[in-house]
Amino acid sequence: MNQSLREMLPKRSFIAAAFAQLNLKERILTHYNAGLPEPILWRNGQSIPIKIHNAHPLGGPLNPKFDGTPITLQPKDRVLFFTDGLTEALNEAGMMYGEERLSTVLTSLGSQEENAQTWITAIQQDVQTFVGNGGLEDDLTIVGVRIE
Repeated sequence: MNQSLREMLPKRSFIAAAFAQLNLKERILTHYNAGLPEPILWRNGQSIPIKIHNAHPLGGPLNPKFDGTPITLQPKDRVLFFTDGLTEALNEAGMMYGEERLSTVLTSLGSQEENAQTWITAIQQDVQTFVGNGGLEDDLTIVGVRIE
């Protein structure tokens, strides 16, 4: 796919993508990343960094090898995947939403037992409030998973 996109896309263009495979029986999520922000693992009220291997975007000048990053999950873990349109959303003063604000929203939700959709809705509402009337300038995708 990387090579095909490289041949099809205009120079200096790329596509960011991610793929995750979830083994429910063993509670292992294997994440493949091509140019998107690292997902957030939320466990017991705190964020646990997930370091992704080879996160080069598709169609770029490199010929990277995409290795999956296995993540062992526990009951009640949440994993949040998102595009950079979230953390790079700008308000009317030109300030970015940022990872710190996202972390604040997650912390406020951290002790709640709601499903992943509740978290996504809260994040969407917060980023809309942050950007104000200017609206979003970039695409915004948020996917949440809660492990039972």
